[in-house]
Amino acid sequence: MKKKNINIYNNISKQLNLCIYKIYYFNKKNKKKILNFFNKKYNFDNLKKIFKNISLIINNKILNIYEKKEYYNNKKNEKNKILYNIISLLNKSHIYIYIYYNYIKDKIFIIKIDLEIYTYDIYSPTLKTINYLISKFKSDIIIINYKIYEIIKNNKKKKIFINYKINSLQNFISKKYKNIYDLSDINLYKENIFQTKIIVKKINIKNNIFNYKKTNFNKIKKKHILKSLWKKFKKIYYKK
Repeated sequence: MKKKNINIYNNISKQLNLCIYKIYYFNKKNKKKILNFFNKKYNFDNLKKIFKNISLIINNKILNIYEKKEYYNNKKNEKNKILYNIISLLNKSHIYIYIYYNYIKDKIFIIKIDLEIYTYDIYSPTLKTINYLISKFKSDIIIINYKIYEIIKNNKKKKIFINYKINSLQNFISKKYKNIYDLSDINLYKENIFQTKIIVKKINIKNNIFNYKKTNFNKIKKKHILKSLWKKFKKIYYKK
């Protein structure tokens, strides 16, 4: 990224949000196992490691990390939702992660992660975290939003918002992930809002059926499962 020379400036705030979904088909008999899997994978220690790596990427120092866990019941077909809320305060930013799961008709298990990185530094390389986060969460669907809020000024005191070129968040996603996911953009250039939505090109049944190795579904059942999963994928991706 080629930066413009700026001698006079106000702090610029940038907000990167990732809405991340991982979706599993599971057997009722595995209900306890999938909960144990969730609690182990997204425990505080594992998430703290991710926060630390994010702080290194954006050249920030972690000052403190807070966690909060809550449980409640949701709608009739969505039970036992868990809220897992962690906030990390850094010297020039904050990181916020909100994780929950839900069951749908005791067949589909959805993990949703809302992650926000909010920086107050002009040259903070926030967008460099995108590939790292895609690699860490290995998700089926990710909706990425990037917003630039405040202003900076150049030598002529002209207000500008971006001190580097950006026309799409896709420019910050590696070719490796572009081969795995389909990508689409919704950008509001005048508002300095950029959105890229990504969804897996193909469902990997081994990754999306929980405890796949111990299942003995026949071809017809697997076809039905794939259809159910893909229907859910599209509903989330297109918000139908």
